[in-house]
Formats: sequence, C-alpha cells, structure tokens
Amino acid sequence: MNTIQKMLIPGLISMLMAAPVYAQAISQAMTKEDYKLQKDNIEKTHDADKAKCKNLMGNKRDVCIAEANAKEDIAQAELEAAYKNTGKERIAAAKVRAKAEFDVDKERCDDQKGDAKSLCVTQAEAKRDRALADVEAKKEMYKAQKDINEAKKDAREEKIDATFEAEMKKCDSFAGDVKDSCEAKVKQRFNK
Repeated sequence: MNTIQKMLIPGLISMLMAAPVYAQAISQAMTKEDYKLQKDNIEKTHDADKAKCKNLMGNKRDVCIAEANAKEDIAQAELEAAYKNTGKERIAAAKVRAKAEFDVDKERCDDQKGDAKSLCVTQAEAKRDRALADVEAKKEMYKAQKDINEAKKDAREEKIDATFEAEMKKCDSFAGDVKDSCEAKVKQRFNK
C-alpha cells in the first residue's frame, strides 16, 4: 500500500461510518415531521463538525471542512432518498456520495507536491469515476428490472384475459337463463 492510499483510507472509513449517523432511524414510512427533524439534526451536526475545524490550520483545516461538507451532503442526499423512497433518489444519493468523497480526496492531495500530488489527484478521479460507473450500472439495473416487472404484469393480464375469454366461450354452449347465469358468474369471478 502506498503513502497516498494510507492517507485516503482512514478518511474514507470515517466518512462511511459517520454519514449514516446523520440519517439514522429513517424508515420508509417517514413522516414530514420526522423528515424535518432529521434535516435539522443534519444541519446542527454539520455546524458542530465545522466548528471543530476552526482550531486547525492550513490544509488540515481545509480537509476538515471538506469532510464536514461531504458528510452533510451525503446525509442530506440519503435523507431525501429515504424520504422519497425511489430508485431515482437512491441513484442521486449515490452520485452525491461519489462526488463528495472525491472532493475530500482531492483536498487531501493538496498536502503533496509535484508528481505525488498529480498521482494522488489521478487516483481520486479514478475512484470517483469507478463509483459513478457503478451508479450508472445500478441505474441500468433499476431500468431493466422495471421493464421486467412491466413485462410480467402484461403477461399476467394477458393470461387473465385469455382465461376470461375461454370461460365465456364455455358459456356459449348454454342457452337462455343458464347462459346468462354462466356469463354473470364468469364476469363476477374476473371482476369484469
């Protein structure tokens, strides 16, 4: 493991562990009041995190602020995803995470000079690009699953319609009240 990786890994681990704390106890049936409370908690935590950065100097302060901002951005995006509970919002949250983590990684690279800094930035960009590619793959998976579900629904409906038509044709073998009664029973069974 090279020096750059050793520098990036602890920060990433802390970000990954801390971001869910902001969006804790979020359920799929979140009320508007719960959402507002969580949003306020995220903002208060962000203010506290930024306050911790005031005593730092130079790039350490810049990294601290970038981490605080990244944690807030990630938490806000995850809160939105939990509140709206859609694939679109989950994709958006994953994009926010990738970009926020990149901002922190890039800020950490400022501690280095020359080729080392250039390599650090290149690695951070590659990491971000991999994460965004994963997001796009998930987006395509959601889209494909939606298409599959729609096809299954259409197939079920066609099967039900075909069965209904077959049952109605059976009623054609009867006449008068018996036929009417048969058709009424079939229509009731199929809610038609």
